Amino acid sequence: MNKKILVLLCGLVLFVFLLSCNLSNLFKKGETQEETPPEAQQEQQSEQPQSSETTEQQPQIVPPPQPPKKVETQSEETKTTAESQTEEQKAEETTKEEEKVPMAGMGVIFVTNVRTGAFRVKVDDEKVIDHTFQGKSGGKADEIRYEKELKFPPGDHKFKFVCEDNQGSRGVKELSLSLQPREHKVVKVTVKGAPGDIKLEILE
Repeated sequence: MNKKILVLLCGLVLFVFLLSCNLSNLFKKGETQEETPPEAQQEQQSEQPQSSETTEQQPQIVPPPQPPKKVETQSEETKTTAESQTEEQKAEETTKEEEKVPMAGMGVIFVTNVRTGAFRVKVDDEKVIDHTFQGKSGGKADEIRYEKELKFPPGDHKFKFVCEDNQGSRGVKELSLSLQPREHKVVKVTVKGAPGDIKLEILE
């Protein structure tokens, strides 16, 4: 009987010991499970501001705007300036050449008693005089006089003198002259009665 009681007591002691061990393990697991969430929360909270700080520390890189293309406009501007400069140089060269070679001259004297009309002069098909005249409408017609000085390069030239009235009547005279540098001529153009009666006279 004593041996059976001892065996039962040892079994109870072992059972209680094992039960206490199991209970202690369960409590420890519960504590670890309860303690871990705040630590995880702290880690998450600590990670969140770090991420915001990293975003604040990294500046946003914005690419600079591309400059407008002005290559074509600059090339066009340079072309226009170069062309204008060449034209100015050519004009200066022609004026210098004209200054080097003395010009020839002609004085034109126009005299008429036609009341109204026009007097024109061309040198080598280039109009140099275009003069309209008008006298008094009634009574005896007065003599109208007009004078003009012309300058042109020396050499052979063809002159054309034209007089016409408002009724369509017209008179034409042509003259060819070869003038030397600094040579000067005076031509008197006389129209009496009608434009068709036009006369030329070289005075000098």
